[in-house]
Amino acid sequence: MKNKLNLIAAILIGFLILGNPTESRYFNRLQVDYGKIHQGSVLSIQDLNHMGKSKVTSYLLWGFFEYSFGTIQVKYFGIGFMTFFIGSNNSASPQTLPEQSIT
Repeated sequence: MKNKLNLIAAILIGFLILGNPTESRYFNRLQVDYGKIHQGSVLSIQDLNHMGKSKVTSYLLWGFFEYSFGTIQVKYFGIGFMTFFIGSNNSASPQTLPEQSIT
């Protein structure tokens, strides 16, 4: 019984190690999400890679992906051949119009 549990644990850990997403897998997900948000607009993975900055933080069993383009940032979590959207942030402050004086 103990050997079976060890074997199952080893297989699960191996699956998670092999399934830790690569940067290209994160970019695939980013490309799909971009297409859903901006309907009718399609960017290639090369375009996305060229336009913004990306950072992959990979641990043995899981990883994180951050992509920033201008003031927009998106984050993903990856584990076991899957990627999950964590959230996005737009750091642009609202633009205010300068005050005008009437003379």
